[in-house]
Amino acid sequence: MSNEVKPKRQLIASIVKIINEYTLVINKGSDHGLKIGDQFLVYFLENEELFDPETNENLGRLEILRGTGSIIHLQEKIATIKSNRTTKTIRTIKRTPNQWTSVLLGSEIVEQPDVEVLPFEYPALNDKAKLL
Repeated sequence: MSNEVKPKRQLIASIVKIINEYTLVINKGSDHGLKIGDQFLVYFLENEELFDPETNENLGRLEILRGTGSIIHLQEKIATIKSNRTTKTIRTIKRTPNQWTSVLLGSEIVEQPDVEVLPFEYPALNDKAKLL
């Protein structure tokens, strides 16, 4: 039995529909071996090719990140992905006394951690989605 780690297959899909800034549809589905929860990196591929200034080697085109997402709905030839990038913030709530509480208590400040899902950044039709 081999201890070699099997490399993940390279699968690149295209964005075929933008439902909203958090939800996209790609042109790959269960027929392509995808499953619920699979994660994708969504990006735009610039037209300009970059070259190494020392060797003049073609380095390829720059990928501009739009975000990451996970499959939430799967069909045979398409899948729906939802943004899974989050940011943690602190939400501050100031509670002031009302007619039923004592004025002596004063106001209370409560800080609560809050997780916010970030939208995809300016997704466009034909952007690419790479299986992570």
